[in-house]
Amino acid sequence: MAKPTYHRLDPAHAADPAGLVESPILSEPTDLIRKLGQLHRIVVATWDPDNECGRVHALGIVRDVDRQSAVVDWRRVNFTLHPSAHGAPKWRKMPTFEFDSAVATRYRLEDHFADAFAAGNDATASDQPVPTEAPKPVKQAAASADPKPSKPASRKPQSPEPQRNRVAPNGDIFADPARGTFMGNRTSPPRWLICDLHFQRDLKEPRKYTKLFFLDEAVALAAGHRPCNTCRRDRLQAYRAAVNIDLPVQDAADLDKKLNSARTKAPMRSPIASLPDGAFVVVDDDYWLKWSGFMHRWTPAGYVNPIRLAEFPVDEATVLTPEPSLAALRNGYSAAVHSSAAQQ
Repeated sequence: MAKPTYHRLDPAHAADPAGLVESPILSEPTDLIRKLGQLHRIVVATWDPDNECGRVHALGIVRDVDRQSAVVDWRRVNFTLHPSAHGAPKWRKMPTFEFDSAVATRYRLEDHFADAFAAGNDATASDQPVPTEAPKPVKQAAASADPKPSKPASRKPQSPEPQRNRVAPNGDIFADPARGTFMGNRTSPPRWLICDLHFQRDLKEPRKYTKLFFLDEAVALAAGHRPCNTCRRDRLQAYRAAVNIDLPVQDAADLDKKLNSARTKAPMRSPIASLPDGAFVVVDDDYWLKWSGFMHRWTPAGYVNPIRLAEFPVDEATVLTPEPSLAALRNGYSAAVHSSAAQQ
């Protein structure tokens, strides 16, 4: 069976590269359209010069193509690719190119596509990073020299594997069996929401809900989300009023633009003592919540290792919570925090 053909597409003109998934019709760039064939694969990726890597926002499989356009089945994703020193200039200078077969293998593109297009994975529910570990081989029992008939083993029902729908304070999406206390959504144009876990909504309608989950609201704010106007209207009003004291906000769309801009900026460093309660920092790859005079280390299941602020080993750290949410927290917006933060 022939290996798939993979193309990189950098929609440099688009503010939201993953927004391509909103339409199955791809009509530009024309030089890429001319090279596409049925079942060719498209990797929508921008170049991150600060981290010297390619950030992949969407994957697509070409279902039909003519000289002017292609019909593409899209999936949103979120992972990075790290080219060699030889390949990096191509990423920087060429908005479209075909991946060499060996490079596609090294990037594990076949695995990324298989994961993104798994059964039941729709265009918005797959805005999630793909695991970087290769599947572990399954050990098979050695055949017995004198096999004896045995009773069929009774099989217990298997628990479903956790989906990649949990969100870390830095915005990354991962799989974990622990449950969250808030739900979330990411739409295009960028509108990252924090939703009530028990609000009645149609989760089966395609391209309407990404079904993300947060440990609590403080994590969601750190990841760049804001309260939803549908299921948390009163909290959105309180959040906007608090943000507006420091950052004038015209409406929800303006708020989303400010949050999106803050998410794309390099994180700042700040004295921890100057941060409001509910803010997150990162120290040595651990995420810490400042809350009630303590620093609490985040885990998917809850907060652990509380350390008094005066005894915390560093005075300054990289801040994860974007500026609009910091403004809200500074000006009286109280984030809902997981009960484990009270266990000191």
